[in-house]
Formats: sequence, structure tokens, C-alpha cells
Amino acid sequence: MSEEHDDFQVSLERHLKLQRTPDSIVEIVIQIGYPKWTKPHIEACCPVAIRGDVGRVKDIAGIDPIDAMKNALTFVESYLKQKDTQIKVLWPDGEAYF
Repeated sequence: MSEEHDDFQVSLERHLKLQRTPDSIVEIVIQIGYPKWTKPHIEACCPVAIRGDVGRVKDIAGIDPIDAMKNALTFVESYLKQKDTQIKVLWPDGEAYF
């Protein structure tokens, strides 16, 4: 994806760590941007990135900006819970995220 489409104005951000092995811990930053209409009064989308892991993902859609934001938050939580089965997700202080 081109650099200009990778950056967006961040509305919400969370810093976490992923522990792949006992000796391998990487920092990640969850970023969710401001929702915007893609089709006025029909569909909105919200940019999302998981920096340090998968990077920028496809915009998360919803029926309006609030739904797009809710869906973006749900996507991030689902993604991290799926990770937790293979890789430990941690708060910055090392405590388990889930």
C-alpha cells in the first residue's frame, strides 16, 4: 500500500506488546482513525492499523460513522483474542491483556 494511504488522523490509540516466545517481545500500536462516509447516509468506514504487526488493514465499514467505529473496535479486539491463542498479548507493563 502506498505511504500516503498508510497514514491517517488517529482518533484512538493503544500501546501493547506481543510475546511470540519467552525471549521475543515486540511493541505494537493499535490505531483507529476517524470514521467518514463512503456513501452518504448508506455506508461509512474507519481506518485501522496495527503498527508493529500487520500494519494498515482494510478500512472497517459500517452503516454510519458510529457503526464503523464500533466495528473497528470489535475487529481489533477479535484480532487480538485470536492472537492470544498463539502469541501472548500484554499491556506495556507486562501484564496479560486478557
